[in-house]
Amino acid sequence: MNDMNKIKNFINFKKPKHAEIVGTGFIGLEVCENLKKLGIEVTFIERLPQVTPGLDRDISVYVKDHIEKGRVLTDASVNEITENNLILSDGTD
Repeated sequence: MNDMNKIKNFINFKKPKHAEIVGTGFIGLEVCENLKKLGIEVTFIERLPQVTPGLDRDISVYVKDHIEKGRVLTDASVNEITENNLILSDGTD
């Protein structure tokens, strides 16, 4: 609950237009849904080759199609988190 309040306060104060979510598990999907309701574009970063690793590959294709209205990076790992971006293991930010 405290984390949620901190995130909401940050959004209210900074008014971000974009957010990155590391991981495509159930919590990440829930956060994405709520950020999109606030008009924030979302990029998912998943280190595995498929989204929602807890689901069967057949089902994860449907989830990926739905969330790709934003941006989804699979086989991608975060190497560093800075104040303004994430640096991926391949050097992109």
